[in-house]
Amino acid sequence: MSSVGLETLEHRGTNGSLSGQPEPGVKAGSSVCLEEPCKQSRGENPYDLDRGTGQHQANDEVPSQVPIAIVGMAVRLPGGVRSTDSFWDLLLSQKDISREVPQDRYNIDAFYSDTQPRAVKARRGYFLDHDMADTDPSAFNMMENETGHLDPQQRLLLEVVWECMENAGQADWRGKDIGCYVGSFSEDWLEMSFRDPLFMSRYHVFGASDFALSNRISYEYDLRGPR
Repeated sequence: MSSVGLETLEHRGTNGSLSGQPEPGVKAGSSVCLEEPCKQSRGENPYDLDRGTGQHQANDEVPSQVPIAIVGMAVRLPGGVRSTDSFWDLLLSQKDISREVPQDRYNIDAFYSDTQPRAVKARRGYFLDHDMADTDPSAFNMMENETGHLDPQQRLLLEVVWECMENAGQADWRGKDIGCYVGSFSEDWLEMSFRDPLFMSRYHVFGASDFALSNRISYEYDLRGPR
């Protein structure tokens, strides 16, 4: 901290008055009068350190706003929305796409109650109209047995990323320095797999954990990431 003019916490009294005198009862340290001009006054970042030497380095000019462009898009949304066109139609129609819990998810009659504690309080929700068994393993670099152990999020991502590339008019992406970033909400598939120890397999770690979502995409499509 001495390199930016602050040596101890005792300097909190230096802003006590316009005259530069510390407030009564507050001891000022030896660096009240800064020996080195503040780097911020020269337009430099005082926290910009060279990782090798630990010394301050002048910042390269970085634009405050970096322009980006969205050139491709693909979706899977409730209400049977599987394309950008159907998504746009949904926005224009402003219709409610909620529905009662599907029977293939769970029996809502067995869990619903508006009076009992720890019961499901809502009979309706937003659900994807997508059968996970429809995933075609031949389209990807994996065996059918491995596909059966994949988190449904991974299966959907593999399909949606392919559609996104097509939507963007991209075809020559393999081996390129392309980054892949995925945000996920939960690990339901992983938690459910713990209920049946016989369901465990050698594909369990990379097939059910959330850290593998972006890694699966990068591996299958040979995306090398930014360097």
